[in-house]
Amino acid sequence: MITIKHFASQISTIEIWAAGLAIAASIASERILPIAFLVVLIFWPIRWLGSNRITRRTPLDFQILVIGLLLPVTLWATPLPEITQPQVLRLLTGIALFYAIINWCDSTVKLKWLVFGAAAALLALAVTGLFYVDWVPEKLPILPASLFQMLPTFPGDRIQRTVMGGYLILLMPILISILIFAFKSTRRIEIAGFVFVLVFSGTILLFTLARGAFLGLAVAIIVLALLRWRNAWLFAVFLLVFIIVVGSFSGWKSVLDFFSESSAFSGIDNRLEIWTRAFLMIQDFPITGIGMGTFGPVMDHLYPLFNGGTGHIPHAHNLYLQLAVDLGIPGLLAWLGAEIAVIVCSWQLYHFSSLSGDQWMAGLGAGILASQAAMLTQGMMDAVMWGMVRPAPLVWMVWGTAIAGWNIMQARKTQAGLILVGNDNRNVANRF
Repeated sequence: MITIKHFASQISTIEIWAAGLAIAASIASERILPIAFLVVLIFWPIRWLGSNRITRRTPLDFQILVIGLLLPVTLWATPLPEITQPQVLRLLTGIALFYAIINWCDSTVKLKWLVFGAAAALLALAVTGLFYVDWVPEKLPILPASLFQMLPTFPGDRIQRTVMGGYLILLMPILISILIFAFKSTRRIEIAGFVFVLVFSGTILLFTLARGAFLGLAVAIIVLALLRWRNAWLFAVFLLVFIIVVGSFSGWKSVLDFFSESSAFSGIDNRLEIWTRAFLMIQDFPITGIGMGTFGPVMDHLYPLFNGGTGHIPHAHNLYLQLAVDLGIPGLLAWLGAEIAVIVCSWQLYHFSSLSGDQWMAGLGAGILASQAAMLTQGMMDAVMWGMVRPAPLVWMVWGTAIAGWNIMQARKTQAGLILVGNDNRNVANRF
């Protein structure tokens, strides 16, 4: 006889697929976002009925709880609910995806499927970018402008180059890391697939001319090199000296101007002016924030720019300022706490797996570390990894993969400890 608990347990096994498809559809079309939220929400009581628990515990639970408690506050504080409500739903779907991954992934095989999912997401982003990004042909003299005119233009919202670049560098380091850490133990078909995805997405990244994304990917590659090869620190030192020499001769302002240019403005001076407005908002609304997604309208009405112009600056162009502007300082601290927990867990995954000889798991841990380094670096000049853009749940996907890998590592450590204790007990028994 099939009981309700058994039926709910069976249904809960498809949560990851239902949530993944629903969130992918919401990334493709924002109109599906409410449906995606309902899909991921319905599995929480099903999970409780099937396993007598709402979710597995994670090192991010407290930080996520704080963020969740701040969402009613941001809905109360916002002057434009029609803008804030989709941002809140997107954040909740991302959190739900995080927990769906945690509750589903309990083996290395499933962890590999998550990496394949990241590769598929990266490929989907790159293909989408090919047809929906607003290209700037005149800034790519190595390619004729007619080449861009040959690309079909599909109807729909256009994608900013910096947004596309940001999410490409979020996922690319994971595949790069698997290749350089576990090349020998990875099947040829997987290697070929990863290389194809990386070459294609790297080409799209090059076309975006998103300089902040270039810098983020460079930092990610340096992190991977330092983790993989002992003498890589020499290259890092050489690169640091090179940057200091270039900055000294060309002027640091020129270097900052180069990495500060965007489609909306150019130069570090314009970005500093926007950051100043963000600081004023944080000073005026330190606890509640101004409401998710309302930076542009609030700045235009209460903190106008000196150079005039309204409606063309959607966010603070800094990840950390944007978090504080949206959810207040408590929201910024909670998000940073979650990020630190992910970094620590990824480091532990890399370190333990390296010591135990599991190069694939070590590559995953190193790849997520590099992914976070890229995100945090690019976040100093942009805020595309949070809130207002449709691929924002992908950050939670990476975080979920990191914690799922850490959980598997913890289970292995516990098992190894039990085996060690068992061997010690047998040795003691043999003495008698």
